[in-house]
Amino acid sequence: MLRIVKTSRAEKDLVKICEDLGKLNLSAANSFIDLLEDRIASLAQFPLMGEICKQFGEGIRQFPVNSYVIFYRPNSEDILVTRIMHGSRDLERAYWENS
Repeated sequence: MLRIVKTSRAEKDLVKICEDLGKLNLSAANSFIDLLEDRIASLAQFPLMGEICKQFGEGIRQFPVNSYVIFYRPNSEDILVTRIMHGSRDLERAYWENS
């Protein structure tokens, strides 16, 4: 099984998602983060299940989880999770943002 690696940007995305959802319901936010982490872990078993997204870079794929999208790059050794964003955003612009 492949190893999961998250970029610092993806880690920040997870924190932001938890903070934003936690303002409404902390328990639901924690449950959703658990769901995202579970889906990320499933990518190690099924690395090609996401849709190819060439506009985000060579080998980048996207996988939806409810209203959010996990962006990742599989290779022979690991799954690199690059971003996790709400699907209502302008994803092509937001993907490249630093904050």
